[in-house]
Amino acid sequence: MSLTKKNSNLLAMVLMPQKFAICFTLGCCFIIGSFFALKGPKNQLAHMFSKERLPFTVIFIGSMLGTLYVSMGLHSYILSVFFSVLQVIFY
Repeated sequence: MSLTKKNSNLLAMVLMPQKFAICFTLGCCFIIGSFFALKGPKNQLAHMFSKERLPFTVIFIGSMLGTLYVSMGLHSYILSVFFSVLQVIFY
């Protein structure tokens, strides 16, 4: 990939964070879905909702839902960036 192509991708993330946020959130959903397939739904849910993981799980799922809402519903630049950063921190 050329340097120009990489720079255009970074520029698109800065200029259109809503599109990045939606793609990033869908990627997170696919990753979580793969863990469900590998571990089994019951084991994965038990792990995600264990006492020590519960706060992170709630914040992460809330940030994913918030990202989708502000990106697709409100079309907010700042909130899209905020919720995407929350996803990265609590992933």
